Amino acid sequence: MQRSRSPELLAYFERPVLQRYTSQPNLFVVHENGVLGRIRPTEEYRRHKPAQDEAPSWPEQVRYGFRRLCNGQVCVAAFVPDLARLPDPERHYWFSFEIDNPTFHPDDPIFEEFVSTTLVGGFTESEPILTRLADVLELVNCVTDEMPALFAATSNPDLHFPLAENSKAYQDAHIQLHKLVIDGMREGALRKVAEEINVNLGDAKGRLSILETLLPDEIKPTVLRPLRDCSRVRQEVHRVRTGEAQAGSFVERFEDDVEDVVEGLQALLSWLESVYNVNARLIRRRKGAMSVLFPRFASKEPIPEEKLEWLKRCVGKTVHRVEFGIEQVPPGGEIHHSEAIVLHFTDGSSVCIRVGSNVLNLKSEGKLSHPSDVTTDLMVFWAPGAGDETC
Repeated sequence: MQRSRSPELLAYFERPVLQRYTSQPNLFVVHENGVLGRIRPTEEYRRHKPAQDEAPSWPEQVRYGFRRLCNGQVCVAAFVPDLARLPDPERHYWFSFEIDNPTFHPDDPIFEEFVSTTLVGGFTESEPILTRLADVLELVNCVTDEMPALFAATSNPDLHFPLAENSKAYQDAHIQLHKLVIDGMREGALRKVAEEINVNLGDAKGRLSILETLLPDEIKPTVLRPLRDCSRVRQEVHRVRTGEAQAGSFVERFEDDVEDVVEGLQALLSWLESVYNVNARLIRRRKGAMSVLFPRFASKEPIPEEKLEWLKRCVGKTVHRVEFGIEQVPPGGEIHHSEAIVLHFTDGSSVCIRVGSNVLNLKSEGKLSHPSDVTTDLMVFWAPGAGDETC
């Protein structure tokens, strides 16, 4: 048996301490990835916090991890400096769940990972399981993005590990997992995949039935079994419960369930990549670059309207040579400095794209007072090739 080695940094609490926060999503955001948890107050909480919370106010976050006790149950290991900054009523609430003289299981890799990444500042070889779940869902959506994406969301803010070591908390966690990976699976996207691989769905109805019809036999058990297990647990919730909730190692069991779901989704991802002959990670990298470096259009109506048609003349042409540089300004010319690009095509035609602006007008009118006063536009000019009468 092992006792806490860092009492000044961590305090240990029963898992139900978190229920106050997970049950009030309008007031608190709770994020868990299987190793580290964070509780943050929402803007609504900060606007309407009780008068007794004025001093001190809620800290930016309360961080916590999970630690296995010698009896096999899992408790919450909260960061004491964060708790010290809580308002008095909140701090008293936490310590009403404190575990006196806890003894810990000697083999606890999840807690060791929490200490390494949070308290020591180290790195781990693998991502926490809920982070991996969100990652594989995002990658699947990268492959199926145009269909629309297979999953309506890649994360569920209400998805947490069981708040207690009993069957009811386990079922509650599975309900949130079901919302993400089964309720959130788009049937229309599955039917698009069926069209792509020319599979007749016949009488298949429902997401899992359609998915079973689509998948090759060799990966059906890996993909479908954990999803059907999740669906079965959810269905049990709607049955009449008799007796009290069963005690057991349900946190570890739920982690294993999510691990199986992730493994199945990874198999699904590999199959979809082969179907569409793409690499999901390269697609995600491209989308990330475009989201940062490419513009978000406030309007797609060019001025003049014909400009788009002029640019569309590039479609289907093959670029032979590219020129790019800063335009030369005539001596004494009142023209802004700007870059320009010229594309020369193999059919002999060329297109030039230059930057125009209203700077000269603003200067002459004395209205140049703020950067937002300046507007620019792209000017498109064509030089026809031999025998090209369209330019």
